[in-house]
Amino acid sequence: LGAEGVASLQLPASVEVACWNSPASSVLAGSEEELTRIKNSLPGDVLASFVPGNIAFHSSRVEPALPAIAQRLAFL
Repeated sequence: LGAEGVASLQLPASVEVACWNSPASSVLAGSEEELTRIKNSLPGDVLASFVPGNIAFHSSRVEPALPAIAQRLAFL
């Protein structure tokens, strides 16, 4: 979904757009439960899938990992 489609979803505050891939494609970040609910509410012609991983990169969900990342990269 693009910006207009995402806006129509009325996302809860705990779900955010992690990335705009194109005018018609976006990535959402949130809990698996919330994202499953959103995915299940989409029309059948909307492609929606989960990206494997344990951190939603490009979102505020990566913030708890930042101190560890900074520590590991401190030698640079």
